[in-house]
Amino acid sequence: SEGWIEAINPAAQSLLNVRSEQSGALSLEDLPLGNGLSLQEWLQGSHAGGRTPSVEDVRLLQPDGSSLVVEVQRAIHVDARGRELTQLVLRDVTKRLDTQERLVASEERLRAITDNAPILIAEFDRELRFRFANKAYKQWLEIEPETLLGKTLWEVFGPEVVQKVQSKLDSALEGKPVSYERRLSTSLGDRWVKVSLAPKRCTSGQVVGLYAVGSDITDSRKADTELRLSEQRLRIVTDHLPMRVSYIDANERYRFVNRAYEQGFGRPRELLYGMSVREVLGEGAYQQAEPYIKRTLRGETLTYESEITTRDSYRCYRANYVPQFAEDGRQVLGFVAIVIDTTAQKLEERRLIELSQIDPLTGLLNRAGFEARCQEAMERWGQRREGLELRLIGPLQTNKAREAVAFFDVIETV
Repeated sequence: SEGWIEAINPAAQSLLNVRSEQSGALSLEDLPLGNGLSLQEWLQGSHAGGRTPSVEDVRLLQPDGSSLVVEVQRAIHVDARGRELTQLVLRDVTKRLDTQERLVASEERLRAITDNAPILIAEFDRELRFRFANKAYKQWLEIEPETLLGKTLWEVFGPEVVQKVQSKLDSALEGKPVSYERRLSTSLGDRWVKVSLAPKRCTSGQVVGLYAVGSDITDSRKADTELRLSEQRLRIVTDHLPMRVSYIDANERYRFVNRAYEQGFGRPRELLYGMSVREVLGEGAYQQAEPYIKRTLRGETLTYESEITTRDSYRCYRANYVPQFAEDGRQVLGFVAIVIDTTAQKLEERRLIELSQIDPLTGLLNRAGFEARCQEAMERWGQRREGLELRLIGPLQTNKAREAVAFFDVIETV
């Protein structure tokens, strides 16, 4: 009762910073750092409440300025000589309280995050009873989250709704993460929700429940629908154009072709998608197009013509390349290629030129034809002999022209 310490074990000495040689005659007032006074104040307060054993946390100072939280348990008994003795059991609970404080803080942060997230978040046990629900349930479904706790999915949404997703729930409870989409009636109207289910495991790895997260994908689905409709309209338009239309990305691979492109190359568009321009055109045609492709991928809009002559055919094309830029206006994502077959037009131009060079009465070359033939022969010969000229002196007659050209062709051939 006078505050003298009759016995103290090493663990208590460590907590109270008492040296072993001091433990023989020591009072609470003599304890270092004023910790004895703290214990004495607590004892006086506890003693006033009677002799019932009590437990309380007391903060004890340490030499480095820090403090420990010590759980103190008091018991009062009377020894054989009739003296009233107080027994104190001290236990350091600093780490436990610190862990509890961090856990509370973590739960508060988690609650703040989940309650302000624009998604449905819930936790269920293996019987599919709500163990947690965030505030989005009130915003979406006008249900207070606290009223959901302990209720099953069947009680909240009805058996008809749960049966439609039962297989997904079973998969999650078997340990497999799954997701699905469904229409949900909310206070905001009918919305499309993507629900992701993840198994909840205990420390041994056993599945003890599941987590469910539902996000509103109504706008995303609407955008996807609008995109599909836009692509359908684009395909309808381009599939009825007579020219070949394609889109080629920055890696020179096809991402879109119209029906004329399919027919021109004799391959379905599904096969053409992902193929390179080199693979589709072939090495020869690609060598002609490559310089223009490189320039277009650097941001130029180009038009060029190409001719392909084989032993059996002659084709002529006019290609228009239009680059597509990213939002920054600098990066080229790819380009649109519009290829028009101009073979018929070129052949008609040749026919008209040839008609303009023939006399309609005799069927022989007229002056224009003669001069054109002379110019062609001189150009061919000029590659072999420089300074050679054909000079015709005197009035030009049709038969003389024919002989002169024939003679010149002989010289050029030799």
